[in-house]
Amino acid sequence: MTDNGTERRVRALIAENLNIPVSEVSDDLGAGRVAEWDSMGHVRLIVALEAEFGRQLDESKLMELETVADMIRVFGSDESPGESHSDAG
Repeated sequence: MTDNGTERRVRALIAENLNIPVSEVSDDLGAGRVAEWDSMGHVRLIVALEAEFGRQLDESKLMELETVADMIRVFGSDESPGESHSDAG
């Protein structure tokens, strides 16, 4: 479950990275729906979200991130299954 603060942070970060108004960051917004959200834009979003939330996700979790709603769900959870910890190894 996410809180409104997390949701606002995710939406604001997406809007900033895509250079669009926050009001256009809908739950179903995803790659290809905005010119700036191409494959490189997607990578930039993930890197920015990981930095903002201090989390590094493994590949299986990254593959789930297709829409804004997915990003809110994953980064809003306390501990995502499949999360990778950078201090491991």
